[in-house]
Amino acid sequence: PNTYFKLDVNGHTNIVGDVALPTTNRIYFGNSDTAFIKGEHGGSAYLAFGANNEKMRLTRDGYFGIGTANPQVRLNVVNPTTLGGTVSNRQEIARFEGNVANDGMLEFANIRLSNGADWETSAFRIQRRIDSTRMGYIDFGAGAGSASGGAGRDIQFGAGDGTTIMMHLDSTGKVGIG
Repeated sequence: PNTYFKLDVNGHTNIVGDVALPTTNRIYFGNSDTAFIKGEHGGSAYLAFGANNEKMRLTRDGYFGIGTANPQVRLNVVNPTTLGGTVSNRQEIARFEGNVANDGMLEFANIRLSNGADWETSAFRIQRRIDSTRMGYIDFGAGAGSASGGAGRDIQFGAGDGTTIMMHLDSTGKVGIG
């Protein structure tokens, strides 16, 4: 038995009714605080899940955050890593998967379209992938300039790893095909 704990059970425990953790607010798994569930009550109530540190949070408003302790919408996913500055660098944000005889995926990512360090050389991409093969995609914000008519508002459709652009729609409504 561990003398640190007031209750040390070796085996199974069955509790009928509520269990309250009024001061500790955490449930740990294993012999350290590496994996945990933490809850806070009151006006800013939330439930947090972690492994080494907090990874996910569910707020009392029903907002669920992955990679953020302050989700602003029902599902808020944040990748805290920085997109690299070399063309073709990817910052993976989310992936939805299903089995369609192969592994079918829909990926959400930031893509570096040309060498650079700001948003004007990147785009937000939604792309289908089957196994390891990247299929069709849509790029949002495929260029520089955020003002009306700026290429930062452009949308392009392509296939593969981004080298084949099939259609480009610029912010003024002009369409380029091929």
